[in-house]
Amino acid sequence: AGHGPRTGGARAGRFDRPDMRSPLADVQPLATNDAARVESPPSAAMSLAEAYAFCGRLAHRHYENFTIASWLMPRAMRPHMHAIYAYARCADDFADEERSLARLDDWEHELDLAYAGRPRHPVFVALADTIRRFDIPREPFAALLRAFRSDVTFRGFDTIEDLMGYARESANPVGHLVLY
Repeated sequence: AGHGPRTGGARAGRFDRPDMRSPLADVQPLATNDAARVESPPSAAMSLAEAYAFCGRLAHRHYENFTIASWLMPRAMRPHMHAIYAYARCADDFADEERSLARLDDWEHELDLAYAGRPRHPVFVALADTIRRFDIPREPFAALLRAFRSDVTFRGFDTIEDLMGYARESANPVGHLVLY
């Protein structure tokens, strides 16, 4: 049937609008200084359940292979896939929609905070829990950010080796994250 974000129905809510705005369009700044531009919903004291719900709403707004594949997983695994997807979806939007290396740098700082046990953004509140539960190393997340940074400055591939190098930083980390 339809492609695009979910609309209507009993599950429709604040993040299920039929527009294709950035997943962070409805959020307020979290930062206390100019260097930290990553945003968070108004309630900075978001519970773990609320953070996973935020990631789930974001994932359900996009019909892509990553979220469709999560339907094949046991129900208990889906929130963790939604957290990983939300991380990648937001970073991809920073690269492809905003063309912002600064936003990607801020996202990496939030990743560091999550690994340090001090997540602030709801995506990282959920992701920190997923990382802890499944002992996921930082490297696949960092590799994705490297790939997204290269998307901002992309000028084409000169060789098949260049293309394979990009795949090592983009597609391969997603596969590794799904297998943890």
